Amino acid sequence: MFHSPRNLPTFESGGVVGNMKAQISFVEFLVAFSIFASFVAFFSFKMISHVPPYINEIKLEELRGEAYKISEILVNDVGEPENWDSLPADQIKRIGLCDGTTNSVSVKKISKMDQLCSSPALIKEKLGVEEDFRIVIVSGDTTLLNCSSGEGMKRAAITRVFYLNDGRYGRMEVEVW
Repeated sequence: MFHSPRNLPTFESGGVVGNMKAQISFVEFLVAFSIFASFVAFFSFKMISHVPPYINEIKLEELRGEAYKISEILVNDVGEPENWDSLPADQIKRIGLCDGTTNSVSVKKISKMDQLCSSPALIKEKLGVEEDFRIVIVSGDTTLLNCSSGEGMKRAAITRVFYLNDGRYGRMEVEVW
């Protein structure tokens, strides 16, 4: 039977549309809510389980940056004052091993730093770092410097190659923890 637009059932007339109710039973509600809560819990735990590795990676990247900063200061900074290797420790403001040319390191400054390494706190202060570290400088089979500010497990390391002002090449490894 065809209804004209004027004869369509309405909510007021008690037609088919008016008798439909949007109700669910309590059991159906509990099932739907349980499924929803399960999905929320599952995705929450998945997200939380990925957070600790990211935090560790961030800390490791900060340590790598600190190791790079130490190596950069030592290899490409002359220190302050420039002749710090001939001054007493209390007159040194900053340690740098560079002889004035990029990536060229003074053997005399390495020897002076080796003497100062008997006081790790002094080295940390003069380099301006807070983390513990170990600096090893090697040329061929000869260890020119082995300086550590404490014991710890290596967390980040940087290795650099440079030119010594006596004509040899050197390798520096900076470890930070």
